[in-house]
Amino acid sequence: MYLPPHLPNPGRERHKAALASMEEIEANDGLGSQAMKEIEVNPNLKCRQGRNVKGWIENTILSECSTDRARCWVVILLTKMLERSVTSDRPWLELSSQYWCSLLHHGELLIKKADPSMAKELAPNIAFLEERIGGSLHELDDYLLTYNFEPKTLLALVKHFKKIEDVKKEEMDEVATEVDACLWSFIETSSISAQEFIYFIEAFPASCRDSHDMLYAGIERLLSRAGFRA
Repeated sequence: MYLPPHLPNPGRERHKAALASMEEIEANDGLGSQAMKEIEVNPNLKCRQGRNVKGWIENTILSECSTDRARCWVVILLTKMLERSVTSDRPWLELSSQYWCSLLHHGELLIKKADPSMAKELAPNIAFLEERIGGSLHELDDYLLTYNFEPKTLLALVKHFKKIEDVKKEEMDEVATEVDACLWSFIETSSISAQEFIYFIEAFPASCRDSHDMLYAGIERLLSRAGFRA
């Protein structure tokens, strides 16, 4: 959560150090020099602003960058900043899940049109985001549907979520409900295959759903759409 500079915040210095680490990334990750030649923007100056994080990331990637390579570098470098700021037991400390999920959403779109060398740079960062977000699907500060993840990405998130051993039943039920809501969106856009749909249904125990009406309606809709993938 963003706090204005004049308000006391014991974690502020750690937060600033974790995110204002462009020079450290350049020195230790071996990609900073090349990235800064192509990135076109300076995320160091703005990424500490916590207000409207989702909107800022979208504007930076889509409007301020003129090439897909520059957009990929923004996602990579901001992900590296996140990676340096987290612990093994808490995916996000000072930053909201909007920051993480927005980066993943843009990453999943960019990797499809990236050249092979850039896709190779981008892939491990996407995998890192998927693992951390998936491990905390029950802690998102917004509805899962709002992030517009593609079926493949949501599948990866669910698989990571299922690896958690200490999830409470109510948390499992909540995630199952949000995933079901995404399924209808996938069906409407013909972006989900029958096999993927089945996996999502089987990913959660039947007890997670008070009603299966949405799933039955989804199946009927899936079968009625001539454009769905086999």
